[in-house]
Amino acid sequence: GENTKKVPDATGKGQSAAITELRSNGFTDYTIVEMASEDYEKGLVVKTEPPRTQVVEENQKITIYVSSGKPEKKVPVPDVVGMTEAAAKKKLEDEKLVVKVEEMQISSLSTDRDFKPVGTVVKQEPEGSKNEVLEGAEITVYVCSGYKFDLEVDLPMDLAQTVGTYNISLFADGAMIDKGNTVDGAVLSSYTFKDIVTKNAVKQAKISLAASKAR
Repeated sequence: GENTKKVPDATGKGQSAAITELRSNGFTDYTIVEMASEDYEKGLVVKTEPPRTQVVEENQKITIYVSSGKPEKKVPVPDVVGMTEAAAKKKLEDEKLVVKVEEMQISSLSTDRDFKPVGTVVKQEPEGSKNEVLEGAEITVYVCSGYKFDLEVDLPMDLAQTVGTYNISLFADGAMIDKGNTVDGAVLSSYTFKDIVTKNAVKQAKISLAASKAR
């Protein structure tokens, strides 16, 4: 009819080209709305409302939907605790997540079950879960760099009952991890080694002592 016209086809055009097209066809009342689109790159027109080629009143208000880019993808966070650093990184990066690695020296183990070998992931933030995060989110993994702790060791009976001063050294799995501690055999039945640093949790290791008479 007299005061009706077709909505021009602005789909796939840039926003300003679409506006020019509408104006030149007499549509001056329009609103821009952003929406995510798999098909149209950011800034291009996805559709109009009323749709293209529809016959409408000439003063019809037109909504132009402009692409804001692809919809953001959400991914679950894999649980990588206990994995090696390399395996953890690969698993997280396969999910398009960014990995930040922090080293962590462990000072206490509540149970042997918590033991993690050096080079494996002790904890992660955020934790592995069904909770989804956006692709590209940063996950921090804390990798065990060693163990640091105090350890109380019973002194052998023969040493504990001998008068005199001894040097004692601590061995774990045959490797000396602390040496040159002087003890008085007559006074002590046990000795606490302070701030031992090992590559292994002592709970997992065979502990032995070596004692020699102090000069």
